[in-house]
Order: sequence, then structure tokens, then C-alpha cells
Amino acid sequence: MNGERHYFYGMGLREDYDGPIPDGFEVREFPGSYYLVFYHPPFDYMEDNGEVMGRVEELAWSYDLSKNHVDSSGLSTAAGAGRFLWNEEACQCYQRHYPEGIGYEVLRPVKVR
Repeated sequence: MNGERHYFYGMGLREDYDGPIPDGFEVREFPGSYYLVFYHPPFDYMEDNGEVMGRVEELAWSYDLSKNHVDSSGLSTAAGAGRFLWNEEACQCYQRHYPEGIGYEVLRPVKVR
């Protein structure tokens, strides 16, 4: 919001959930979107967390959708430069952080131009 990033923690619920909501919590509905995922595989939290998070976040927040990007497999990760736009005005970004299990991910919402 206004160029600032804030955190919220939660989990998904059924759309028709009508059970109790603990004090200090609220139910929010977020629109769906496609996401571009910036990822680092599992790593040692105590040894590498700062470096891993820094590298993934630098890439995620500076990624230019107007350029063609090619990964190590030779496949274009942009599917045609300029085809997508960020969709952050309508949808939230996500982080997944489970170093020894899934690694670290930053997910940014995109939409087709």
C-alpha cells in the first residue's frame, strides 16, 4: 500500500466458512490471480537465511516484465516481453518461508496485458 509492504499471516478457509473467529483475527477475501514465483530451494536457515532472502527479494522486487528473461533451461520466463503486467493493485503478494522444507518463495500477482 502506497509503496509499503506489510505482513499478514493466515490460512485458507472454505468460501462458506461460518465457524468461530478467534479474538484478534478476521476473515478476508482476496481475488484470484496468476502469480510469478521467485524461488530458492531448501537451505540451512541458520547459515544461509539472510543471503537467500536478500537474493530472492532483490530479484522479485526489481524484475522487469517488459524484458524477455531466459532461465538456465533456455525457456522464456516472460512468454513474450510486455505480455504481462503486475496485478498488485488488486491482489496481494505472498511469501512462503519454510527453509528446510520448500525453501523460500516470493509470489507476485500478474495479469495479461
